Amino acid sequence: MLTTDWGPSRREWMDVLRGLAVIMVVVTHTVRLVQYYDEPVPVLPMIVNILTPLRMPLLFLLSGMLVPRSLAKGTWGYLKGKLSKVLYPYVLWTIILAFLTAFSVSVFVFPDLLHLLFVESATPLWFLGYLLLYYLIALLCRWVHPLIIAVAAVGLSMLPIDGEWARFWYQAVAFFIGVALGPFITGFEKFLTNRALCAVLFVGALAAMTIQTLVGESAQGVIWKVAVTLAFFVGAAGLVMPIAGSRAFRPIRYIGERTIKVYILHWPFIVYPLIWLTTNTDLALRWLIPITFLVGIVPPIIITVLADRYRAVEWFFEWNPRPRLGRAPLKDEERSQSKS
Repeated sequence: MLTTDWGPSRREWMDVLRGLAVIMVVVTHTVRLVQYYDEPVPVLPMIVNILTPLRMPLLFLLSGMLVPRSLAKGTWGYLKGKLSKVLYPYVLWTIILAFLTAFSVSVFVFPDLLHLLFVESATPLWFLGYLLLYYLIALLCRWVHPLIIAVAAVGLSMLPIDGEWARFWYQAVAFFIGVALGPFITGFEKFLTNRALCAVLFVGALAAMTIQTLVGESAQGVIWKVAVTLAFFVGAAGLVMPIAGSRAFRPIRYIGERTIKVYILHWPFIVYPLIWLTTNTDLALRWLIPITFLVGIVPPIIITVLADRYRAVEWFFEWNPRPRLGRAPLKDEERSQSKS
């Protein structure tokens, strides 16, 4: 059974990294969707191509690091949290986005709509579906070391199977590396105090992705991708850790604490306002991208704040949320539970 030396304190650097990963997702989707209507400044697609292979593995790795603490609650407590805070919003928002997608792309045949959402991954909710399955597989970590599962995932991702197979198991590698790292968080943080090494890893990872983007080789091997992701994660963690608690990072920490809510909401707030703007206005591209980005990040944060305060709003993201009347700021333990 996994044990952890986590202790009672929060890891604000993890919140910052998760918040930055969500912002990277919003930036990526903003630029790529705007590309359907006009060609942005060439540097923007290049930046997106550099960030794309890093953002989702980073989210999965950070989620995996919290698994040992969640498993300590017992099997039922662990499953209850995942069903309430991952499965429930996944199903609910798939239904909501199904209706919105049906009207926006004129797909009204139910099987076609299911294919669009689940097979073609027409919305980013695949993240929640993967996350839920990883959490279920993580129950095996009571008996099997998570690194063994990660190695098995590397092998499975290399099988020549079409569809979501390769992506599912590749992202699983990052998740279970995170599970393996979680019990050793204190020792890992001591390692992160080597700022020079972290800076080298961070710059090296970005340089590797930049070269890969410029050369046009996007289909590198799984082991290479995992190595670059780990270098990026360790480097970013070491650089962020000393400043993560500063006031300047408070909005990013908040996004990191409420990852699932902001992640779910960013998509409809990007897609449908963008459709309206491009259909009904002649807005210049230099304004279209920043406006779309702001609409994709600010309203989701506002709704997330409302969900923190009002149970009726929280029902859109969690099954049977705790009663709240002007909910006070979360304590450390409650925050960690809200992300588990």
